[in-house]
Amino acid sequence: MNVSGGFSHAAVDFRPTLNGDQREELLYEGLLNYATEQRLESPAEYASSNIGTYAYKPAMGYTDWRKELLRTATHQSYEASVSGGNDRSTFYASLGYNSQEGLAKNSQSGPLLCTFEHDAKSRQIRRSRSKYDVLTNESGDE
Repeated sequence: MNVSGGFSHAAVDFRPTLNGDQREELLYEGLLNYATEQRLESPAEYASSNIGTYAYKPAMGYTDWRKELLRTATHQSYEASVSGGNDRSTFYASLGYNSQEGLAKNSQSGPLLCTFEHDAKSRQIRRSRSKYDVLTNESGDE
């Protein structure tokens, strides 16, 4: 019998992104530079009066989309098998389950695999072999 499990984060660090306040600060600086280049009378006043057009701040604050969309991924794996027989017949049976929750929220899967093999020898039939595999896959939303 085998059992394993674990967790993972993104294999690579995502491209750095600005949060809402950093974006607003960068746009303000751009407006200030534009007004200075255009030789407007009050570049700071121009930037302050126009920043809301480009960097509107929601009443409830900015959303951290990385936090909303991603999570720590987890996986679990369970396997069990049994085999036996004698000089005329052998068998092997296994059952496995694998559960994975992906890095992106609402991504998961859980396949189940069953295997049964039977090998028999008789006087009438020199050898007979049967094998059955069943695979199910469950995936979907949380």
